[in-house]
Parts: sequence; C-alpha cells; structure tokens
Amino acid sequence: MQNSPQSTLLLRKLLENDEFERRFITRFCDLINFNFKPEYMLEYIDFLSGNIADEMPIHVENWYPDHDWEAQLDWLRQFASLREDYITEDFESYFNLDAFRFVYINCENPEYGSIKLNGFTLSNFPVLVKYYPGMDVSLSAEPLNEYVFNGWTGDSNSDLPLLTVTVDDNLFIQCLFGPDNEYEGEVVITEINYHSSSDFDTGDWIELYALDSDFDMSEWQLKDENDDNVYDFPLGTSLNADEFLVIARTLEEFHYYHPDVQNVIGSFGFGLSDSGDMVRIFNQNLEQIDSVAYSDNPPWPVQADGDGATLQLLDPELPNEFAHNWSASLTLHGTPGRWLAENIVEQDGDLNNDGVIDILDIIMTVFCILEYQGLDCPIADLDDNGVVDVLDIVSMIDIILDT
Repeated sequence: MQNSPQSTLLLRKLLENDEFERRFITRFCDLINFNFKPEYMLEYIDFLSGNIADEMPIHVENWYPDHDWEAQLDWLRQFASLREDYITEDFESYFNLDAFRFVYINCENPEYGSIKLNGFTLSNFPVLVKYYPGMDVSLSAEPLNEYVFNGWTGDSNSDLPLLTVTVDDNLFIQCLFGPDNEYEGEVVITEINYHSSSDFDTGDWIELYALDSDFDMSEWQLKDENDDNVYDFPLGTSLNADEFLVIARTLEEFHYYHPDVQNVIGSFGFGLSDSGDMVRIFNQNLEQIDSVAYSDNPPWPVQADGDGATLQLLDPELPNEFAHNWSASLTLHGTPGRWLAENIVEQDGDLNNDGVIDILDIIMTVFCILEYQGLDCPIADLDDNGVVDVLDIVSMIDIILDT
C-alpha cells in the first residue's frame, strides 16, 4: 500500500534540497544505530506489553474472544527484528547509496567523561555504529569535573573536543580523557529564593556551594542583571569544599526565620525580581564564576514564585543554566545551607519535582525536546539512551496511567 502523493509532497520537496537530503540520511542512520535497533525495540515491546499483560485476558474475553494477542506480539517482535534490513534496502535503493561504513569508537578512561555522537550519549565502550559514505558524524567529548579532554586518536586526530568527520571508509576513533592537574574546583549557585511567601518573608537570598575545593571569597561580588547592583563580599569570607554559603538581602530578616544557618553574609541592598532576573557571581579579579537567569514562568518551577518554595538545583554537577535541572524545594521555604540530597527525592519523569508525574511533566518534556533538542535533560530520559524524545513521552504516559 502506497501513501497518497499529497501526504508525501512536503517531504519530497524538502528532499530536493541537497543539504536537507544529507541531514535526512544522517538522521536515519542515527535512529538505526540507537532508537530503532532491534534489541532496543524488542525490549520496548516487552516493556509495554508487560504493563498490560494482567489486564489482557479480561479485555480479550469481553471484546475479542477469538483474538490471540500473544500472536500479535510475536508479529510485532518479528517486525522489529526484520524492519531494519527492509528499510535499509529501501533507503539504499531510493537514494542510490553505497553499503554502510562502520565507525568504531572507543574511550580511554570512560569514567572521566562522556562522548556524544550526533547528540546521542554513548556508553558501554567500544561502540560500533554505521553510516553511509559521505555522511558527517559529530563527536563531542565532555570531561567531568577534575578531568580534561586530551584529544582524539586513531583515524582522525584532533585536540579539540568537538570533532566532525566524514565517513568515507571504516573508521577507528578513540577519545582520551585524563586528570586535570590545574582543576581548582567550582563555586555553584544551588538555591535561589526570589519571592518569599507572605507568611515567611525572609527576603531574597542565594545559596552557593563549593565543589571539590576551598575558596577565599574576599572581595568577590554578587550582581543581578543590572551591573549597577553590586554586593561586595566582606574580607575574610571563605567557603570550604562541600559546604554552603548563603547571601541574604536582609540579614536581620533572614536570621529571624532561619536562626540555625551559620555561614551567611549580607546584606545586599538590591532585590531579585519576582518576574525573572539573573544572579551572577564574580571573583576578586571580576571574572564571572557562575550565573543563572531564572524566570517565574514554565519551564522554571512556578511554585517558587511566592508559594513558599525556593528554586533548588537538582545536583551541583548539573548545568545550572537549564531550567529542567532545577526544581521547587520539597521543604517549605527552602533549605539554605543544607545538602540538597536531604531534601530532593529525584524520580525519573518528575521534571518539576512535585512528587507527582502528570501532564505538567509531559509539557516540560516537550519543551526539553523543542528547546534543547532533547539533550542535557537526564531526568526525562526514561529509556536511558542519552536523548529525550517521543518514546520517553510514551513511557511517561504509561507511568501516569499506571498510577
């Protein structure tokens, strides 16, 4: 059965553009290598069928007494197993493509970082993928804190973490990570209270966290999005590794509501906007150390806008520029100066961390796909393939229907 000409008109016209055709073929290879691998599809069929297995006998008895749903599952499994060969043959015939070339990717010390291939996070090295001749493959090396990228070796050599190669023949590529002997740790913005509730008005405050090292923060600076609003840290201000420092707009009000918090400085004379602002930290050399531009609108957690919650970073090692890496504090009025793991119970799929997976999490997942191409959003990656996509939305719907 063929599709009607009208249903394929847009795609056929787009494929008249050489660049679009090249990207279309490359994306097809990406999906064959990852999402549509037979073993992955078979696992997913078993996952979905397992969710409804207990209900199917009653359903069949009530509505389709002659239906053999196990036979239908076997047909799906056969389709998933054979589909790659058939669709590949059609693709090669339609686009007049030569046979696949293979790219063998290895990582020395994979515990030191990660590799992304065309946006897909690789794991379980070595990895073997296949692309048609003439297609471009983009590899990105992303070292963890305390480690550095030392280069690509093999059939393509480079000292740059982003490597793009054209697959003309079979390739071997290895990524090298190593310890960063110059790493001095980081200071990270981990919690923001920009709009207190009316019955617990502590004033604005910001929490900082020292990752891996001790810091002398004398004469550091806090700024919002206005460069004229500056707070200078007092001389002698310090922050030890794995500890917190709170900066309060009004020390008296903050101490009244949080008397047990010891490592707090202030007061800074300007306030953070209730409708969105920027928090920036600079060292004594006026080098920007960290910054967060938050909003009171989704995908940022709206519970922090006067409803008693604060903005909390899910993990100090996550990129804090992305809204999906923040949650509304589960503890009312936040947890200044306390370790995040005590207060946030991360559940895969619960993007706004409100303890419930619902339509709001689906909306945030769609935003993650559209805004960030499904990258850097691990809590929404329910199938752990390194990319958030429609299959993760399907899994999220299954969770909602099952609860």
